[in-house]
Amino acid sequence: MLLCQQGQHARTRKYGACGIITAILLFPIGLIALFLDVEEYCTRCGTRF
Repeated sequence: MLLCQQGQHARTRKYGACGIITAILLFPIGLIALFLDVEEYCTRCGTRF
């Protein structure tokens, strides 16, 4: 957690199921939905960005 307090978060992205399904069914326009349905968070402390 010391690194997180210094601002060096370990960021990870998690894509939602709705965005993935839309991206597959409506490709290539569905990629917009995929990138809108993303959650970015720190794997160490759990902070969401």
